[in-house]
Amino acid sequence: MITEKLIAQLREHFPDRKVTFGAPPQPSAVFAAAHPEVGDLEIYDDGDEATIVFQIGGHHHFSPPASKSIDEMEREIVEDVVQFLTRLFANRIVIWWGPTRQSGWVFREKLADKSFKRPNAPLYVWSGPLIGE
Repeated sequence: MITEKLIAQLREHFPDRKVTFGAPPQPSAVFAAAHPEVGDLEIYDDGDEATIVFQIGGHHHFSPPASKSIDEMEREIVEDVVQFLTRLFANRIVIWWGPTRQSGWVFREKLADKSFKRPNAPLYVWSGPLIGE
C-alpha cells in the first residue's frame, strides 16, 4: 500500500512540518498551510497512483509506468512525491488557480523562460503569494 511507504518517508524527510496522517479513502497526509491563501496540501493514495491536492485549487498525479512491479511502482511514487514536496516547501514550485478554474504548477526557474506563457491568475509558492517575479 502506497500510504504505508509514504507515511514512513514523509516522517523521515519532513520531521519538522506540521502534518497529520490518515488512511484511504481519507488523505494519507495533510500538511498544514504555510500561508492561509495557499491553504493545506492533501495527499491521497489512489491505489495505483498518489494525488496531491492543493487547497488553493488544482492537483497533481504521481503514477509510474504500469510495466513495473507493484512494489517498484509504489517506491517510485513515494520518491516522486518526496522530491516534489522538497521543492514545494523550498518555494521552488509556483502554483496558481485562475478565475476560469484553470490551475497548474511550474518549477519557479521556468518563470524566466521566454517560452513560458504565464497564466492569467495570481501566482503562489508554498509560503504565500509570489510578488515581483
